[in-house]
Amino acid sequence: MALAASPAKALEVGQFAPCVVLEDIQADGSSKEQCIRTPLHKGQFVLIEYFSPKCDDCIENLPKLDELAAEISLKATTRLVGEDKDKQALLDFIHEHKGHINGPVSLDLEHQAAKAYGVTSVPVLFVLNNKNYIVYKHQGQLTPEATEAIKALVK
Repeated sequence: MALAASPAKALEVGQFAPCVVLEDIQADGSSKEQCIRTPLHKGQFVLIEYFSPKCDDCIENLPKLDELAAEISLKATTRLVGEDKDKQALLDFIHEHKGHINGPVSLDLEHQAAKAYGVTSVPVLFVLNNKNYIVYKHQGQLTPEATEAIKALVK
């Protein structure tokens, strides 16, 4: 699904990932402001998946991402970044799909993170190492090959 044109060039593997502070919705429904590249535990990789509540491929990725997150939970933090100007649409999406959401969901209501990372279409997944560099990027539906590559990176 295409998003509004982004003025920034898309970030690629090997580039430094910027810290963008967004409102995070936690598993218990509470919220706090958080940098999207912050791991839950020091030294972890961070998987950042950009999605839209109107994107079928994004919805299809949720169970795959949830399964992957469960397998690598000791080595990586998984974050979803919701791209939509309608906060209620994002909150409804989180509530509807909470069974397949493993980690915080950041609300990118003003497309700050999308602009900083150069995201022009969703879903797109960035994998950051513990020094905040992008070590893997995947556009579109998660494939078995992509999940295996991610597991190999964070082992």
